[in-house]
Amino acid sequence: MSTDKVLPALQHLLGVYTDGLPITDIQIKLFHEFKLQLSYKTIENTIFRYPGKFVDSDGKWQLRNS
Repeated sequence: MSTDKVLPALQHLLGVYTDGLPITDIQIKLFHEFKLQLSYKTIENTIFRYPGKFVDSDGKWQLRNS
């Protein structure tokens, strides 16, 4: 899937979980740290399975273990 379709999905789905960080920062970290090429459905499933676990208090992006 091309990034022109993935980025709008990220913007829509990650908007609630940014903890005040700009969406673009989240997108940059997703693509550069994890090199993700995810479909809309995969992104949706991941985020709603692990809500609120994407941004540390220092602003570093990571998927934390429960």
